[in-house]
Amino acid sequence: MQESDLVRLFLYDRKTREHKNIFEAADRSVDSYEWAPDSRSLYVTFEDKGQEPLARLDIATMKLTPLVMSGTSADVDVSRDGAFLVFSKMDLSHAANLFRLNLSSAAGTAIQLTQMNLDVLKEIEFGEVSSFEFRGWNSETVQAWQIKPPQFDANKKYPLLLLMHGGPENAFDNLFHYRWNAQLFAAAGYVVIEPSFHGSSGFGLKFMDSIKGQWGGAPYEDDMIAVDTALEWPYIDATRIAAAGGSYGGYMANWIEGHTDRFRAIVSHDGLFDLTTMLYSTDFVGGGQCRSSKARHGKIRKL
Repeated sequence: MQESDLVRLFLYDRKTREHKNIFEAADRSVDSYEWAPDSRSLYVTFEDKGQEPLARLDIATMKLTPLVMSGTSADVDVSRDGAFLVFSKMDLSHAANLFRLNLSSAAGTAIQLTQMNLDVLKEIEFGEVSSFEFRGWNSETVQAWQIKPPQFDANKKYPLLLLMHGGPENAFDNLFHYRWNAQLFAAAGYVVIEPSFHGSSGFGLKFMDSIKGQWGGAPYEDDMIAVDTALEWPYIDATRIAAAGGSYGGYMANWIEGHTDRFRAIVSHDGLFDLTTMLYSTDFVGGGQCRSSKARHGKIRKL
């Protein structure tokens, strides 16, 4: 389980009874792994800067070789002869489909095998997706996604919607979310931004740990700078700004409500309201965040 830490991958030698951490150098949480038939390498997926890449991990050298870098890869299955692998892949504009990647060539291109939901989606237009970065809290780089409305016209003005993810050990990855789908918000006419603020996963342990004891601090500053960045785009209507989040994103929605009047509307979905009361109903052992920050960031008066 990942809770303010990394999911590490260990190899156990049954002869020597030694455990070896084989993924620490990546400074990322491993999400899945699949043995190659020759047992000399693993095919792994892991969250990395808003993507979920697929890579080969050499057991002897612990060298990580990227295979598929964009989008979100999962469900990896290797052929018996090790010649190819099949996996699922999706991104912010495409639901999951199956792909085949031939491993015999050094720089193979994944071939799409399925066209799931083709008939359902054939008349639906998706908005343009792009990644942008800005200097957030402590002048550190923060990655974010921008999703424009369908039939976007740069000469028009559009309302801005800031989305805030849950967790906070989570991130806005390049995936087709089946609940908080950014394309659905954009289809209503919003330019949507999704910043992976400090505390997000996929950017290293230091970045994720940076909000311990200050859930409302660095993420709030990042969110406000993300909005400031978007307001520099000429097609944003500065008089129509909204924010929305679920779970920890709902906590941030509540926090924003208590700290600024810049938003015309704020949606708090299943949002934590008070860290002190969370301590008595939390589902993770220890409740360290609740104890460490309740004096500064758990008071109802802050919200």
